[in-house]
Amino acid sequence: MPLKIADNTKPEINFSEKELEVWKVIKANLINILSGNADAYMAYLHENFSGWSCDEILPVQKSSILSEIKALKKEQRKISFRLLPFSILVEENTAVVHYVYSVKTIGEDEKEIEREVKLTDVLIKQKGKWFLLGDHVGIKKSVNDSKKDNGHEK
Repeated sequence: MPLKIADNTKPEINFSEKELEVWKVIKANLINILSGNADAYMAYLHENFSGWSCDEILPVQKSSILSEIKALKKEQRKISFRLLPFSILVEENTAVVHYVYSVKTIGEDEKEIEREVKLTDVLIKQKGKWFLLGDHVGIKKSVNDSKKDNGHEK
């Protein structure tokens, strides 16, 4: 089943040409990671990448990302995802982007799971190409978890 993508870029948010350039890079690389295209995603990471996930005690480096991407590909089937940028700031060769994506997956138990994730990405442009220098990822909510109260069904 092909991955369905909805880019919910709000028309009332008028992004500049530079901001849209950065957004296209982020969108393409989210597709790479969600599709399990590890090589393309690894090429997007700056050699000095440092990122922090809500699941990690310490920030992770580029060297530890590859195994996580491969695990994501095997873990669940992705059905669709939606993107919504809130803020894109570009200053010379640096960009800071705050956005949300939600991803719908089917787990091993064949149940649909939808997660909403908040992200902040810091990109740097070198030799005409944008690279992800750092990020922070946080699970905003899981639609399935909203039916639970302290881990128990409501």
